[in-house]
Amino acid sequence: MEFEGLKIIKPVNMRRNAITSRYHDLRMWGVHGGTDFAPIKPKKMPMKEFLKLLQNHPERVYSSIDEEVVKIEREPNGFGLYVKTLVIDYPIYLYYAHLQDVYVEKGQILKQQQIIGLMGNTGNCRSRWGGDGTHLHHEGRRQYHRDRHKSINLEWYYKDNTLEELYPAEKREYGKLRYRDE
Repeated sequence: MEFEGLKIIKPVNMRRNAITSRYHDLRMWGVHGGTDFAPIKPKKMPMKEFLKLLQNHPERVYSSIDEEVVKIEREPNGFGLYVKTLVIDYPIYLYYAHLQDVYVEKGQILKQQQIIGLMGNTGNCRSRWGGDGTHLHHEGRRQYHRDRHKSINLEWYYKDNTLEELYPAEKREYGKLRYRDE
């Protein structure tokens, strides 16, 4: 592996979310450059009820490793509202895309497990399952590379963990709301 010792956690609670698209999945416009996480709909819950639940209780997005916020931007036809961070001690940028709300600001140093924002459906979100497209796109790119858009397969570096252990709900607090997609 290229980045020895790099261990990152999945940025969402995996008891309530699933990986819906993996690194290099084929798409109509090319290959997918990251990993997508989306909420799991309970089997007996009607879709309308599930979408209402997501609106009222969106999923939290956590920092995967110690990192510094480099950019917060809104890209209407791409990532939507996203946060770009630089991993401390590794030349890697991490992207958290399609966010509904952001609770961090540029220049802020994040510790692993800190809340970054809320999962959303901003930017170019398509749903193959009839939902509203709510998901998190998590992508890593090399900082120093002749092709800065060359992405990294983060799944090689994800630790095996259950986020219930890492993110007990009562211990996590939101920061001040910084950006909201409206």
